[in-house]
Amino acid sequence: MKTIVYVDGYNFYYGCLKGTPYKWLDIVRLFKEHILPSSSFGVDSDLTRLNYFTADILERAARSPDSVSSQMRYLRALNLTYPDFVEVHKGFYTLLPMKAHVIDPDHEKLRLRDSPEILVWKMEEKQSDVRLALEVFQDAMTGAADQIVICSNDTDIAPAIEKVRAHRPDIKIGLVIPTRDSVRRPNKGMADLADWVRTHIRDEELAACQYPKFIPAKRKGVTKPESW
Repeated sequence: MKTIVYVDGYNFYYGCLKGTPYKWLDIVRLFKEHILPSSSFGVDSDLTRLNYFTADILERAARSPDSVSSQMRYLRALNLTYPDFVEVHKGFYTLLPMKAHVIDPDHEKLRLRDSPEILVWKMEEKQSDVRLALEVFQDAMTGAADQIVICSNDTDIAPAIEKVRAHRPDIKIGLVIPTRDSVRRPNKGMADLADWVRTHIRDEELAACQYPKFIPAKRKGVTKPESW
């Protein structure tokens, strides 16, 4: 089966990679050698493309001084190793001041409208989930895939899966929950629409799919970020 994978980069990073030594990940190898073979349709899966959805980190909001450069190195690593196989789709972040209600620990039963307000920074990732949903629907409708595998637990994607199921019931749908344990339960609405669900990704699988420290190229190679 022609199989296309769609990875929600934000979900994947915070569910599987943050705080681990596995950030320098060959994600194509992870799906080819571990995730797809473990599925109920693994034997018949022919991975033809991996779509990676992300957004450029805002330097003024980054927690580490090398966050921006590290992300750039990783995206370059994907481009060097899979130039015609991995497609990176970018949304963007917004960072805006906004008012938010605060829970008073001495009066926790206060209604929202009666709670005090403070000014906070609110950062949101925009368009990434919409782009993922549109790519899923487009690939299904154009016959680009016999199987779509979505790596996300974001409920915003559920309507696109519903449409695919309604218009292309022949297409197999896989759902991979981006977490390193089984604590995060799959969203029931999404799981019910899938033909198979992978509830977590194991540490040993992530460890087995690391890029070498240096990836050579004709012009300029890329080195694993020092903090990773």
